[in-house]
Amino acid sequence: MAETVDTKPTYRTAYDRRRRLVPANGWYEWRTTPSGKRPWYFKPKQGELLAFAGIWERSGQGDQAFNSYSIIVTRANELAKQVHNRMPVVLGADDFAVWLDPETQQPERLKPLVARCPPEWLEAYPVSPRVNNPKNDEAALVRPV
Repeated sequence: MAETVDTKPTYRTAYDRRRRLVPANGWYEWRTTPSGKRPWYFKPKQGELLAFAGIWERSGQGDQAFNSYSIIVTRANELAKQVHNRMPVVLGADDFAVWLDPETQQPERLKPLVARCPPEWLEAYPVSPRVNNPKNDEAALVRPV
């Protein structure tokens, strides 16, 4: 989506005017193996929070109005592509202000921000398949197995 977020009618206006940061500790991706799909966890090497590039929209009117958002995804970097071909756009702290500024509407300033993050920002490892059940909500789900 990062490749077309500035041109697709569905996303273009939000990309121009309604950008947001989506904080996260990390994210899961599934690698296909001969024995089935195996979950992996991606997180920052330094242990801080990540910020995904997001866009938002307001839809409906009156009592029916609601906000929704999307996380922008891009081609996987060298680390992530070992598990999956796409990944969220991870922004560096130096880019937060530019990304959030509604006055920043020039594609030449925004497009570099939705490029792939350097693989050295992240670490990844397999985790328990227990993450596949939403009833499981415990710290052990992000520990390596």
